[in-house]
Amino acid sequence: MIPVQPIQPLVPVDPSYDAFVKALVELDLEFAHPEMFYFAVELFFSTPHRQLFLALPSQAYMSTSSTSSSSSSSSDDMVDSEQIKIITLAKQYLDGRTSSNASRQKNPCRTCTLKGHDWVVDVLQGHPVRCHDAFRMPVDVFRRLCMVLRDDHGLTGSTNVSIPEMVVMFVYTLGHAQSNRDIQERFQHSGEPISRLFHTVLLAVMKLSEEIIKPRGNSLHETPRYIRDHAKVEYRICFKDCIGALDGCHISAIVSPENKPKYVGRKGVPTQNVLAVCDFDMMYTYISVGWPGSAHDSRVLEHSLRVERLKFPKPPLGMEMVFTNINVVALLRNVIERTFGVTKKKWRILNSMTSFHIRTQSMIVIACMALHNFIRLHAAGDVDFVDIDSPSTSEDAYMTDLGTQNVENAEDEYLVIDDTSMSQFRDMLAEQLSIV
Repeated sequence: MIPVQPIQPLVPVDPSYDAFVKALVELDLEFAHPEMFYFAVELFFSTPHRQLFLALPSQAYMSTSSTSSSSSSSSDDMVDSEQIKIITLAKQYLDGRTSSNASRQKNPCRTCTLKGHDWVVDVLQGHPVRCHDAFRMPVDVFRRLCMVLRDDHGLTGSTNVSIPEMVVMFVYTLGHAQSNRDIQERFQHSGEPISRLFHTVLLAVMKLSEEIIKPRGNSLHETPRYIRDHAKVEYRICFKDCIGALDGCHISAIVSPENKPKYVGRKGVPTQNVLAVCDFDMMYTYISVGWPGSAHDSRVLEHSLRVERLKFPKPPLGMEMVFTNINVVALLRNVIERTFGVTKKKWRILNSMTSFHIRTQSMIVIACMALHNFIRLHAAGDVDFVDIDSPSTSEDAYMTDLGTQNVENAEDEYLVIDDTSMSQFRDMLAEQLSIV
């Protein structure tokens, strides 16, 4: 056979030429059989030969090599059986790669025409009720939240997701107790970026919580307006130095089977025990999260008072607390109950926690309360706060319900504390609070 000198063929218009040459190169025929490679390339320049071999069924190539050889011998180019085998091998290889690529090609799953960003823009530009129902806050408060997280707490958008869309995915998850798959369908993104962006926004909101969940201004040294202007004399006399109300709250939790026993408390389901302090404007000033549901409230409070780094909002030295009427105390405590009610109404994930690591669940509780404060601070007329202050939730109605509460839970053997223990705890509390 006469060696064929290497040539630089002109690329024909037919696109099958490029695919064929690429297949020959990937087979390393240029190095293993250089003569056959260049001959095959020259042969493939011939349109009749190219069309002949491309038209043959893949499974018939090797079995019809002699037939193809005889049929091609009628042309000007003489093709022997070895040359046919090379072209056949290249064509089969090319067919195999094409079918393999076709089988690996993914069928797009998120094909909804209304993408996440488009839906966010549509809601923000639509009726104000839509934004409150979907994002749990008014439009102007949402825009302010995005700006604060971006400018003050380092939140940045990604290549394909803007900051508003990231924040919406976060608040939509919290406000509607949505799972990762629910968010995938709503925003048309895959699961990995949704999880990653959720935790990115969560960390930014945690930074915000450090600034917003604390006593405001000089509130520890001033009589709250709620007490100062209250119509009842006993409020103004007994609680002129009161800085807020505190209570415990059980938040649903998802835990592993081995940790489940210690998280199951008096409610019979896994929960985490949360201690919260709020002022009389229904703003959280302190929270302690992550305690198992079986932990007693007194233990949680004692820990918060004892550990200085937790910065429990203690009254200044010399301030007086006087408890003269248990009914008055119960009425005053109503503010923390109403604050919990608004928070749980806005952020449904607190009632039905989704599958996160228990540490992330605790951070979610903090984030919900931080967002509660942010909305309260910038939207005092928010409909959820207005509803909780309606006559149906007045103090008198609360006291009526208080008188008919079932106290069976107090008999739980795991929650009963004897008089001696309570006396010791009261003494410790008096010392910590510097009660005169």
